[in-house]
Amino acid sequence: MTKCVIPIQNNRTRTGAVPVFTEGLYKLADDIYSWMIPNGSWGESNHGLITGRTKSILVDTAWDIKLTNTLLDRIKPVIESKPITTVINTHGDGDHCWGNQLFTEQEIIASTATQQGMYHVKPEMLQLIKKTSVVAQHIPIPRCKHFGQWFNHMLGPYNYKDVKITPATTTFDKELIIQCDDHEVVLFEMETAHTEGDTLVYLPKDEILFSGDILFIQGTPVLWAGTPDNWINALKKIIELKPKVIVPGHGYFTDIAGVQRLIDYWQYVGHHLNKQFILGANPVEAANTIALSNEFKAQGFLQWDAAERILTSATTLYRHWSNAPPSKPSIVKQLKMFSDQAELAVLLSKRS
Repeated sequence: MTKCVIPIQNNRTRTGAVPVFTEGLYKLADDIYSWMIPNGSWGESNHGLITGRTKSILVDTAWDIKLTNTLLDRIKPVIESKPITTVINTHGDGDHCWGNQLFTEQEIIASTATQQGMYHVKPEMLQLIKKTSVVAQHIPIPRCKHFGQWFNHMLGPYNYKDVKITPATTTFDKELIIQCDDHEVVLFEMETAHTEGDTLVYLPKDEILFSGDILFIQGTPVLWAGTPDNWINALKKIIELKPKVIVPGHGYFTDIAGVQRLIDYWQYVGHHLNKQFILGANPVEAANTIALSNEFKAQGFLQWDAAERILTSATTLYRHWSNAPPSKPSIVKQLKMFSDQAELAVLLSKRS
C-alpha cells in the first residue's frame, strides 16, 4: 500500500539510533505522499505532500531551515511541474512549522490557536540552550552532566540560528475544507491536547490521514497543554474517520490498533497520575513512581522512545488539577522540569 519512491539510506537517525524504517518519500496513493523520518524522536517529524495537476500542498515544515531545504530538494522531481502553493501546519511546535519562512510567497494555513502557539518557544532560546548543553555535559556534577547530555541529544542535530517564526496567512477554527485541484482536504481542529489547536488533515476520497502529533508511534506522547480526555477524544475521531492509511507526526505508518495503543497510554497514565495527585505527590514524584514501576514496563510503555516525557505531562496535568492560571510556566521552571526529566531518563535507561 505504501512504497518508498525516494529513499535515503542512513546508518543512523538524526539522534543516533539505528533506523527501524527507511527515510524518504513514500507514495500513499495517486498524487499523495509522505516524507518519513526515522525513528520519530525529537525533531524527527513526518511531512505530507498532496499534489494536484498544477499545484501541491505541503503538510508541516521542519525544525530548522537546513532540514526544510533538504526536504524540498529531495521532493523536487515530484513538485517541479506542480509547485507548492499551500503549507498546512498541524500545530505550533517548531519541528512542524519552523521552516515556514521558506514559504513567504505561499499560503500558510493553521488553526487560530496554532497560530498563537507558534510564539510559545523562541528559536534563539533553543539555540542558547543547545550551546549551554554542550558545555554542561562535561561538568563533573551528575545533574549538570545529565542535563547537558539530555538536551544535546535532543537539540544537537538542529540549528535554530537562522529561524524566524513565520505565522500562518490563513487561520480557521474547528473545521476547514480546501481543494488541491481534484483532492478535497479536510482540516479538523481538535480540543487542546498535545498543544492548543492540534489539527488532523484528512483526504476523504483516498481515506488518508495526516495526524500531526496527535499520534506518536513507538514514541512517548507529551501533553504540553491539554488533558488525556481531550487527547483520547481526538484519537476516537481518527477511529471514527476509518482511514486506510495513517501518517503519524512521529514514527512509522500505523493503523487503528496503533491509535488504540495511544488511547491505552492516556487512560493508564491519566488514571495513575491523578491517583498520585490525590495522594499528595508532586509531579516529579508522581512521574517517577509511575514510569519506574513494573506495571509501566509490563504495559510496554517503557520501551517507547523518550518515556521520561511523562514528567512534562504530569506537570501540565497538575496545573489543570490545581486550577492554576492558564499562562505558561517561566523559563526557569521549564528548565527545572527538563532537568528533572533528564534525571528520570537516566533512571529509566537502567531499567530498559
